[in-house]
Formats: sequence, C-alpha cells, structure tokens
Amino acid sequence: TEKESFEKMINRSMEFFNEPHEKFISNVVLMLIFWVIYYVIYISDTNAMIINKEVIVNKKTNKLDMFDFAWFSTLTQFGITFGDITPKSKLCKVCVISHAIASWYMVLS
Repeated sequence: TEKESFEKMINRSMEFFNEPHEKFISNVVLMLIFWVIYYVIYISDTNAMIINKEVIVNKKTNKLDMFDFAWFSTLTQFGITFGDITPKSKLCKVCVISHAIASWYMVLS
C-alpha cells in the first residue's frame, strides 16, 4: 500500500542520515542551499539585511558578494553570530529560522 511504501521511504532516509559521513555531507549541502538563498534574497532586496558598515568598508562596490553569504550561512548553521549581517525582512528572518531549525534537526536526529 501507499502507507507502507511511504514508511519504507522514511525509514531508508533515516538510515541514510544516521551514518556519520552522511550527516556531514547533509550539513554541507544545507549550508550551500541557504548560502544561495541568502544571496538571492540580498540581490533581490539589498534592504533585506542589516549590514555592519565595517563589513563593506574594504569593498569597492559597497555590496556583499557570495563569500559574505557563505560566511553568514556557515555561522548560522553552527549557531554563531557576530552581528555583521542581520536579517531585517520577514522573508530573510523566516529563512534564518528555517535554516537554524533544519541544522539543529540534523545534529540532534
């Protein structure tokens, strides 16, 4: 039945994520996904985040680049913040909350 096949699929995915190296890969993939999401949000609305002026002082264009969002995604993944990039819009806040919940779920499951 459909219910049994769905339960099998869930059980297989849980077995996959319980392997230590798979958890590491899953965390890296999650960081990459949110890295792109944060960058797209920033490109579509530069006011979606509060950017500390010290972050853009040395940039020629006064805009953030992909590395800045790799940094933000990695720090968010590990629950660390320095206040250099802060979500401002509701969309960005929802993404950060989703990212934090997903990363903690991966760690704790």
